[in-house]
Amino acid sequence: MSEMSPQDRLQRVLDRMKEGAASEMRHQIKNALPPTMSEFFQEGSQSYEPEDFDQSAPPSYYDTDEDTVTNPPHDDEPYYDTEEDSEGYSMSFENKDSAKENLQMAVAAWRMLSEYEDDVVAQNPHTGITFFGRPEDLQEFCDQRDFNYNNWQRYADASQLRKMDCDLEAFQQVMHDLEAEDETLGAAQKAYEGFHWGDKSSTTGYVDIPGLSPDARPYFLGVGREICYGAKKEGKFQEYYHIFGEESGTYPAVYGIGDDVVVIYGGGTHISPRGIID
Repeated sequence: MSEMSPQDRLQRVLDRMKEGAASEMRHQIKNALPPTMSEFFQEGSQSYEPEDFDQSAPPSYYDTDEDTVTNPPHDDEPYYDTEEDSEGYSMSFENKDSAKENLQMAVAAWRMLSEYEDDVVAQNPHTGITFFGRPEDLQEFCDQRDFNYNNWQRYADASQLRKMDCDLEAFQQVMHDLEAEDETLGAAQKAYEGFHWGDKSSTTGYVDIPGLSPDARPYFLGVGREICYGAKKEGKFQEYYHIFGEESGTYPAVYGIGDDVVVIYGGGTHISPRGIID
């Protein structure tokens, strides 16, 4: 099996996503119109076809009774991607204090990108971090972050996922996040692999860190356990030590940006006049 470059793999995902999103948006518009106008949105009138789209590839299934584009329901013949270079595409949504939005984004990604019958959406109830993709990638993601896999709320039933909240804004945000990727994705993956001694990440994470430039592409380094620093307070330079997770039981992620910036974000950590608190 030939290995795709990050850019080629991303383009393949974007093509599939746009096809699904176009059908999803057309169907929601159709349902909002009076019956006399809905005939203009009958399936088959127009559809998005990305450049170099493979007409022989298995199509996304379209459910005319639901506002979704999904894999076929479980009572139909399962759809498995047979392309040799397909590995699925797993994503995590990690915006702090945005558990609801994270879940909506993951559901939107499932509706547009799911290729396999057992693709899963899952959410960590303690952190709000949400995942979409392959079950084995979720296990690897938990291993990376030192999460207990069994503590995640998992959604794998297609009928349940079709009924979950997900608005057009979530679809647009997922599309924007993926389209914003360029050569920085390859650079971030290379930096990740170098720091983790050759291990590759199976999941692409999306996190909106306040104050960080949209052009920055943070890559995951590890889980923050504690921090120590020296600072002058009340006229005296002192050493301070803070253990993450003491009260909240959650830990921040440590990200790298380029080769000279380290960012700590997430968990229950806050900065206050008292200092760094959990």
